Amino acid sequence: MSDFLDRMQQTTEGEDYIVKLLESLGFDIIYFGQDRILEKSESKVPGLLRKMLVGKYSLDNHGPGFMIKFSPDLLCFSSQKKISPFFLDIKVSRTPILFTSKANQVKTEAASLGIHDVNDHDIGLIEREAWDVYGKFFDSKRLAVCYLAPYNPNLILVEWRSNIQHLYRYDKNRNEKAAGSQTPHVNIHLGRMRS
Repeated sequence: MSDFLDRMQQTTEGEDYIVKLLESLGFDIIYFGQDRILEKSESKVPGLLRKMLVGKYSLDNHGPGFMIKFSPDLLCFSSQKKISPFFLDIKVSRTPILFTSKANQVKTEAASLGIHDVNDHDIGLIEREAWDVYGKFFDSKRLAVCYLAPYNPNLILVEWRSNIQHLYRYDKNRNEKAAGSQTPHVNIHLGRMRS
């Protein structure tokens, strides 16, 4: 999991597994997400999107750009079941928080929010802007997050965005201490999601 291509492959494999699972349960799936939204766009649209997201890093200033960039992966519906259509975003994380100081920082912040039942394997991570887009531009009661984490005893977790408890929010626009993309993040409580 040391490079981007390896992580992308893991995400694609996870997404394929979840799609097959949903289809076996009678759901019809429409791929949504940034790649699908932009795949038939003129070549200048992705460049315009990148320009829109550079500079002042704010949902308020560049909401439409963020909405496209962080759109959920799937739209799920079933004509056989009495379930309203819903969006689903799939997150794959193979690496738990490895440093005790970071885990303790998240647990301390969670405790200040009144959350005291956090184990190290319960700490998940979502890009901060994705988390915000899910809550601002989509019905958070109809947008589910599916989280695949082999370090969590339940392995596959899912919950409506409205029911997911956040534990910690990274407020700076760049995480200079991170080895990867340095994208700001929100830590969520995997232990309170459904398996």
